[in-house]
Amino acid sequence: MKNKYLIFAIVAILFVFILPSTVFAEEVTINEDHTVTSLTDNRNYDYMCVEEKESVKNGDTLEIANRINTKQGVIEYIVANYNDEISNNLTKKNDFQKEVWKISENPTIANKSYADNYKVNSTKKVVSVISDTKIINGSTYNSTITTETYNEFIFRMAKPGKSTGSTTQAMLIFDYTPHNISKEKLTLIPTIDLAIAKSANETKVIKGQQVNYTITVTNNGPQDATQVKVSDLVPEGFKFDNYTADVGTYNKNNKVWNIGKLANGSTATLNIIFIINGNPGTYVNIVNVSGAQNETDLTNNEAKATIEVYTAIDLAITKVANETRVLKGKKVAYTITVKNNGPQNATQVKVSDIMPDGFKFDSYTADLGTYNKNTKIWNIGKLANGDTATLELIVIANANPGNYVNIVNVSGAQEESDLTNNEANATIEVYTGVDIVITKVANVTQVLQGELVDFAITVLNNGPEKATQVKVSEILPNGFTYVSHTASRGNYNKNTKIWTIANLGVGVSGVLNLVLKADTKQGNYTNIVSVEAAEEELDYKNNVDNETVEVLEPIVDIQVIKVANITELYSGDLVHYTITVKNNGPNDATNVKLSEVLPNGFTYQSANPSRGTFSQADNLWTVGSLPYGTSVTLDLIVTANGNPGTYTNKVNVSAKENETTYTNNENNVSVVIKDHLIDLAITKSANASSVNLGDSITYTITVINNGPEDATGVKVSEILPSGVTYSSYSTSTGTYTSYSTNNTPTTPSTRIMDTSSLINNILNMVNSSLIYSNYSTSNGTYSSGIWNIGNLKIGESVTLQIIVKAQTTGTWTNKVNVSGDQNETNYNNNNDNATIVIKNNIDLAITKSANVSTVYVGDTIGYTITVKNNGPSNATGVKITDVLPSGVTYSSYSTSTGTYSSGIWNIGDLNVGESVTLKIIVKAKTTGTWTNKVNVSGNEEETNYNNNNATAVVIIINKTVTTPPSTPTESGNVTHVNQSNVDHYEPILDECGNPTGQYRPVYKTSTTSTTTTSTSTPICYEVVIDYCTGYITYVPVYATSSTGSSSTGSSSSGSSSGSSSSGTTTSTGQIVNGVYYSPGSTIPSSSSSTSYAPAGGTIVNGVYYSAGSKLPSSSSSSSSSSSSGSSSSSSSSSSSSGSSSSSSSSSKPTSSSGSSSSSSTSYAPAGGTIVNGVYYSAGSKLP
Repeated sequence: MKNKYLIFAIVAILFVFILPSTVFAEEVTINEDHTVTSLTDNRNYDYMCVEEKESVKNGDTLEIANRINTKQGVIEYIVANYNDEISNNLTKKNDFQKEVWKISENPTIANKSYADNYKVNSTKKVVSVISDTKIINGSTYNSTITTETYNEFIFRMAKPGKSTGSTTQAMLIFDYTPHNISKEKLTLIPTIDLAIAKSANETKVIKGQQVNYTITVTNNGPQDATQVKVSDLVPEGFKFDNYTADVGTYNKNNKVWNIGKLANGSTATLNIIFIINGNPGTYVNIVNVSGAQNETDLTNNEAKATIEVYTAIDLAITKVANETRVLKGKKVAYTITVKNNGPQNATQVKVSDIMPDGFKFDSYTADLGTYNKNTKIWNIGKLANGDTATLELIVIANANPGNYVNIVNVSGAQEESDLTNNEANATIEVYTGVDIVITKVANVTQVLQGELVDFAITVLNNGPEKATQVKVSEILPNGFTYVSHTASRGNYNKNTKIWTIANLGVGVSGVLNLVLKADTKQGNYTNIVSVEAAEEELDYKNNVDNETVEVLEPIVDIQVIKVANITELYSGDLVHYTITVKNNGPNDATNVKLSEVLPNGFTYQSANPSRGTFSQADNLWTVGSLPYGTSVTLDLIVTANGNPGTYTNKVNVSAKENETTYTNNENNVSVVIKDHLIDLAITKSANASSVNLGDSITYTITVINNGPEDATGVKVSEILPSGVTYSSYSTSTGTYTSYSTNNTPTTPSTRIMDTSSLINNILNMVNSSLIYSNYSTSNGTYSSGIWNIGNLKIGESVTLQIIVKAQTTGTWTNKVNVSGDQNETNYNNNNDNATIVIKNNIDLAITKSANVSTVYVGDTIGYTITVKNNGPSNATGVKITDVLPSGVTYSSYSTSTGTYSSGIWNIGDLNVGESVTLKIIVKAKTTGTWTNKVNVSGNEEETNYNNNNATAVVIIINKTVTTPPSTPTESGNVTHVNQSNVDHYEPILDECGNPTGQYRPVYKTSTTSTTTTSTSTPICYEVVIDYCTGYITYVPVYATSSTGSSSTGSSSSGSSSGSSSSGTTTSTGQIVNGVYYSPGSTIPSSSSSTSYAPAGGTIVNGVYYSAGSKLPSSSSSSSSSSSSGSSSSSSSSSSSSGSSSSSSSSSKPTSSSGSSSSSSTSYAPAGGTIVNGVYYSAGSKLP
């Protein structure tokens, strides 16, 4: 390829010799050496060299480079594809056209179409025309050359079509000798034809208004157009407002419409609106369209629209009159309004007012400009856009009656955009007429039947014109008849009842007096008159008038009064009624009658009228005539047989004549039939508001008659609650029968009160839960639940007492009701009740104790729990919760009743006074102070919760034995005991009575010991236990420094506070006031009279005293005190700590333990002790 940017069309011409007018087709092959081989006869043909161009686009021409001498024959057109070498600008079906021309003088033929039939001048002969509009790949096209000649051939691409895809080469092949042939490619350059059009919705626009431009762009092809944009050369003074575009966007700043891609055959439209602010003149708006592709036709790439801008105003005028119809001579007000609708300000504005003849100027007011009454022109002057000017013009309508049109025109110096609103008019009707006023009055407003009435009728003409043919019509009421008349002017016809007046000047009046007789019945009668004239009436409202007269019949005033001789009575009593009828005038009354209607239950006994007759059957008193000022009476005696209540007796009187006052024609009187009334009041109370189950309850019922009359048939119904049960009763009279079989009295009746006046009637509604025990009453009888009292005088009261037994727990209300034969004045106190609460109470008491207070780890502890029901009711569901402390371990239990498991002792039922016991054996597991808590509960309510809990405290300590020092330090002289003086050894017990594994010596009595002086070894060690900490200490005991003898029964443990005197020393050491004194040391003198508890503490008279604390005086003077274990000393000795010991030997002695007795009383020390195999708790008396 010579140049990759060059585009060639390779055209080969094959000339085939054939017979004249014979057409044949031949297929060829393009060879690598640029030759063509016939497929039919293997002949080779050369390519014909074509014009080389850098680029070719649709519509370009290619000229063949050399001349060819052809013979007559067929030219074949062959289309071949080179898809691997051609750029993708054409489809495989090539949408372009090919034309071949025979040209003699190298002309350029362009823009031809097949419709032209390719007709050229005589010097140009058409070699061939391809009739297809599209060249199909591989197609062969034939044409015949009729004359052998040298020809120049031009290959041309016709008008553009849509082409995408791969390109195609076209070849013209001729049978000829080889020439300088080159095989090249032809690349079709895409081309477009964008056409633009622009139009405006208005060709003439007022300055300030809007104009709408429509710009349309069409792509006529043959290719799709890209980067399409339209430049809009907007004239000065055109202000962008808005736009709409179906494709792309419009930039109001650079005034460019960017369409982008526009397909072949597509159209894009832009509507853009500008506000025309330019000065008046002609404005051309030019637009240009362009795209990225080459244009085949630039003549349609520009368009323009021309508009004319001018200034104008729109003056609008209106005119209205305040009246559409005006009386001649009256004023009318016209309102003229001028508005400038713009868009420009208006100058030299004026209004011409074409006033009709007969209208006279009166005055004007204008908010702008001036009005000339002579020229009838309103000069406004300048009127800004949007402003309004108003003129009110008042004229006098002096024109003759008729319709008058008042026309106004407005104009200004500027051109008018709308002349249709520059004129306005207002039409009014001028008329003339009269205003005739008529009035009618009567000389009286009330008249009796047959009397005369004088009506005065007046007519007045208020103008403004003279009235003619005035006629007054009189509409008389029925029953009124003509008597006479007089008229100040005109004539009155009594038959037609019309008053006529020929002429009635302005301000002139006429009067007609008409006398009529009232021959009608009683009532109100209205006489109506109306007036009319030949002229138009200006005010019809005053053309009619009327007058009402009331016709009365003759009248009287009949009054009735009725009184009774008494106002209160009992049923069966007599009542005397006196009825008086009086005529108060002003006329005599006739046909006077009185209607007497007795109340139900009242009957006549007699009737005595002073005039006329009385019919009991008709309840009617016929009086007849009653002259003015006279009166008559009727006396009636009746019996009141009605029930208690108020009874009203009404009477009514009437006469033939009308009444002036009807309110006194009726009268009544009321009497009260009294009832026999009583006021029985009942109260009920119980002797207690709360009781325990099984207790007795006493109800007290009291009934009193508060009057005002004695009561008879008094009885009380008693509704006992279901929580109590009847048991028995006693009475001097009457019996009580219960409603339930379980209400049979279980105990002998007991007389509570004197029953000589037992009251009657109480109804007991009882069941198995309420036990009736007894009753007593001050009067009457009590039987079958009814307390029959009978008669009860005013102020008298009676009492009934009923005893019942509480059977069922709960809140129970006992209701009572009292009644008698008479009506009650107050029913609120006929009922009462008493409420009691029945409780099932128990008092469970629990105690807990331990057999020891202090133990060693691993020892056994025995807890004893005792529960007792102190009542008052049996307990059910009794259980004890025993929370063992974590420092002990459960071993076993034993109980008098119930079961024990997992800390719960289920006892179940526990009767009143019954007690049960549980013993629990545990082992001490962990050191410390351990509290064992127990709680007891039952199903019933407790009366005392304070004794439902108990505790037992045990101290658990470690059993620690410290080996005495082998060579304790000694000081002073030490006297060693003669071991042969020891009688035996007794074991040292702990506070629980268990052997400690240590022993103490018991010396022989009356034995003198031989002492030797030694400074090295104590005779023994006294064991001192601190029960709070569990620590054990050893106190060395030394022999005295001088020879002495032991006293009878003395113990080596501890020393007596009474054996030493002030300033002396002890042979074994001693604790005084909490201070230990070693052997040979001086003890304070106070020690001779005061005793102190030894190490470890002691119990005296049941009270524990800690180590070193001061003991009570009785202990110091006691002949003996207890020592630890079972030994006791003489009166001179004192007790040591309960577990203290001395002279512990290294080996167990063989002698048995024993103790000397004393005549004084001893108590077990803290922790208890065992004597003769029996355990004694701390502080208990020893044998």
